[in-house]
Amino acid sequence: MTTRRAPLTPNPSPGGRGGQLVPPRPPYPTGRGVGGEGGSGFSLCRAGRALTALSPEIRLDRIARWRGLMLVAPAALWTVAFFLLPTLSILWLSLYEMKGGKVGEAMSLANYRRFAEQGYFWQSLVNSLVLTGLVTVISLALAYPLAATIAFQVPPHLQRLCLMLAVLPFWTSYVVRSYA
Repeated sequence: MTTRRAPLTPNPSPGGRGGQLVPPRPPYPTGRGVGGEGGSGFSLCRAGRALTALSPEIRLDRIARWRGLMLVAPAALWTVAFFLLPTLSILWLSLYEMKGGKVGEAMSLANYRRFAEQGYFWQSLVNSLVLTGLVTVISLALAYPLAATIAFQVPPHLQRLCLMLAVLPFWTSYVVRSYA
């Protein structure tokens, strides 16, 4: 049995085999091996679809995607373990009343009702939000010009030193605690 081959067409890609005649590649897997050519790959059939060998470009793309996910995974696990789970735990415990230093047995919204009724809870919340907003604005007003100065006006061989000197004051609390 002979197979019909598609007519040869010029390859228009400037980086490829410019000017050479090449057979067109189908835009979908044909089930006849790699690139639609018989005998050079493998094919399996499952649920009526042909599975063909992946091209090297697709394989590299999948490896890069997995590599990116593996780089993000530790930070995501850290965030879930030390931020999301404790927050959910506190929200869950807030639905129970504390009696004698122990968690009560019945769920209720009494804690939230007491928060809404007491003025000093609202005042402390407002004070916290105002202070947080003020600190954020001041930090942004100082950090962006400093970052732009380090990035665009400091010579490249001194940029790491300047960045370290900018971050150094944040380390002092750890140093003081370790000696205390």
